Amino acid sequence: VQGNGIAPAIDVSGGSTPSAIVNGVTTTLTTNGTDLGGVLVGTSITSQLFTITNSGTAPLNLTGLIVRTTPGANLGDFVVNQPSVTSIAPNGGTTTFTVTFTPGAIGPRTATISIPHDGSNPNPYTFAIVGNGIAPAIDVSGGSTPSAIVNGATTISTTNGTDLGDVFVGTSITSQLFTITNSGTAPLNLTGLIVRTT
Repeated sequence: VQGNGIAPAIDVSGGSTPSAIVNGVTTTLTTNGTDLGGVLVGTSITSQLFTITNSGTAPLNLTGLIVRTTPGANLGDFVVNQPSVTSIAPNGGTTTFTVTFTPGAIGPRTATISIPHDGSNPNPYTFAIVGNGIAPAIDVSGGSTPSAIVNGATTISTTNGTDLGDVFVGTSITSQLFTITNSGTAPLNLTGLIVRTT
C-alpha cells in the first residue's frame, strides 16, 4: 500500500512588491507593509494589502476572524478588513485582507495581527505592525534675538518684537520681522492671510 501525506501551510506577504512576513516577527518593515509609515492624526491611509498563501498540499482554512491586538492607548488605530475567502486552495492558492491605519494620537502606534488557521505553521500566525501619527505644530517668534511668542498672549515685550517702541506720528519704523516655525512632524499649511485686528 502507499499513501501520500498532505497538509495545508500558511505564508503571509505584504508591501507594494509583496515580501514575506515571518510568523511571529516583531520587526516591522516598509518593504513588507508591516510599517505603514507616517499618517496625519485623524486621517487614514489607503488600506495596506496583505496576502495569505497556502503553500501546502491540502486546503487551508482560516478558523476565525483575523484580529489585531494593541496596547490600550492604541486601541482603534488599526482596522482589519476580513478576507472574502476563508478556505484557500492548496499549491499556491491565495486570499487577501487589508489593514487601515487611522492614528488617534501623535507618535508610534503598534499592533499585532493574529491569523487563526488549520495549517502546519504555529497557530495563530502573528506579526507586528506599526504606524506613526504625525501632525503639524505652529510656533511664532520675533525680536532682534528671536524669542517665542506664546499663543494668545496679551502681554507685549520688546524682546520678542511685540512691543515696537516709540515712533513719531506719521513716520514708520523698519518692519518688525516675525518667524513662523513648524515644530511638528507633518507639513504646516497657512490656510488664509495673516491679518491684524484692532
